[in-house]
Amino acid sequence: MGCENMKYKKIIEIILIMLMFYFMSFISLSNISPYLSLILIIILYQYTKNFKNNKRITIISLIFSLMFTIGNLDINKFNFNELMILIIEYLGWYYILRRLFYILEKNYHKINIDSQNKKISMKKFISISMIIGFLFYLPYLLKLYPGVVSYDSYEQLSQIVGNISYSNHHPVLHTLIIKIFYDLGNLLTGNSNIGLLLYTIFQMIVACFTFSFTTYILYKNNINKYIVLFIWLFFFITPYNAIYSVTIWKDILFSYIVLLTTIFLWNHYHNQLEWNNKNKIIFIFLSILICLLRSNGFYAYIIFVILFYLLYKKEFQKIIIPIIISLSVVLIFKYPVLSLLKVKQPDFVESISIPLQQVGYVLRKDGNITDEELNLISKIADINEIKNDETHFHISNPIKDNIRNHDVNHYLESHKLDYLKLWINLGIKNIKLYKDAYVLQTSGYYYHNYGRYWVYLKGLQNDGYAGKLDIERHELLPEFLSRYIDFKLEINDFIHYNFGSLAISLYLILISLFITINKKGNILIYIMPLSIFITLLIATPVACEFRYVYSLYLTAPIFLIMSLKRGEVNEK
Repeated sequence: MGCENMKYKKIIEIILIMLMFYFMSFISLSNISPYLSLILIIILYQYTKNFKNNKRITIISLIFSLMFTIGNLDINKFNFNELMILIIEYLGWYYILRRLFYILEKNYHKINIDSQNKKISMKKFISISMIIGFLFYLPYLLKLYPGVVSYDSYEQLSQIVGNISYSNHHPVLHTLIIKIFYDLGNLLTGNSNIGLLLYTIFQMIVACFTFSFTTYILYKNNINKYIVLFIWLFFFITPYNAIYSVTIWKDILFSYIVLLTTIFLWNHYHNQLEWNNKNKIIFIFLSILICLLRSNGFYAYIIFVILFYLLYKKEFQKIIIPIIISLSVVLIFKYPVLSLLKVKQPDFVESISIPLQQVGYVLRKDGNITDEELNLISKIADINEIKNDETHFHISNPIKDNIRNHDVNHYLESHKLDYLKLWINLGIKNIKLYKDAYVLQTSGYYYHNYGRYWVYLKGLQNDGYAGKLDIERHELLPEFLSRYIDFKLEINDFIHYNFGSLAISLYLILISLFITINKKGNILIYIMPLSIFITLLIATPVACEFRYVYSLYLTAPIFLIMSLKRGEVNEK
């Protein structure tokens, strides 16, 4: 009787999985991806074998099932009850994923990435690696001389040259770092291009050091030299890393610091090092930069500190002073110092991207909204403009700019409670629209099949609303090499858009966390990147932007290696 029940249970599971594939539009061979085909074959094969579930497998399978189900934007094209489809999808993914994680749990320990590497001087290793790596990046600088300047970069440079006042909308610390090199170049040569070039070279050097130091730590900890070589090639050969090294964005330096923090903490705990003064100073330095190089970095750090305390109280006590020093420096800089320097803080509108986008979606879809509520919205924005703009489905900039154009930020701040009530009441009446809006605004970061999006820029914006900048593009690379770089980027795009996504980095980190928990290893190193991901779920202005998760992209393969490394220590 038990065997019969088990047989029927397997049949029900397989039916749910096939229905899930149908609703996910995977049943069409023209849509089904190679890796999902492979997963389906593995699953069907595994259904012929015995299966043992446990709490860890259940939890991670439920997490992934939730991301896959919520993230699917195609469910509305079916004329069925949406809740029924969501349940089928959720259960289908759950039954698939728990089998996959069972396979992983049974087999990951068979992977041996350890070796006995020869001792080599850190200075020698990093110096040689940096020189070779810089030479790999140099053609991108020559092609895009003096660097890639986007709209955000243009705003920062406009502050530096005095066209507009300083603002912490783009972290002013990053703007001031650019200013040091920009002013130095102008002082020495009187040429703005040289000033921007000096900053670009500085960023390339930081990139080369970060990647070289990371690969050295892996090598020193006896990770197989071929794996170390693969990671080195990932850092220095991948076109995205190369073009980002010459792109003037705050996200780039921030991501380097996150990677350095990750490898520093892993090396510290893996080798059971002491929190001596040197390590405390390094931790303080990295903490301050994480908090000040991106606006969400500060909130990610707060989440990191809270989870650090809850998970590792004994270890937390050892560095509570460095944490207090870091936060004190950050808070003093962000408020008294910037106030003294008359630097504007980001406006209130910037911090409520997702609520604004949800309200805009309700307007666009003619949701349940009263005349009184429309009147309240009309006091801060042009309702017709919101209704006619489809772009705010996946980016909140249009509705934020709409409000800013009405110059009502002060009014909005002074009536926060009224608009909070408005947002809550609209949400109660339009739950489905709020849910759809939230998915459209965030799903690119946790769902692999989001769609096409841009990853990098190659332009140089030298004029705009704040006036003209005295910088010019000069392509110094021979044409055949320039075409070769374009070809490399096209190949990278093809691979990324067809076999990858932004969410893959998150998946790898969560899978690595699963392995580490199974091995009873230290999970502290996972907290920072996952905290960054949480801040995106709370306040991302764009649904799918590569630079926002560049830190996850850089750290994901490192986490996988660290999780498979033998000899992990539990420091609880």
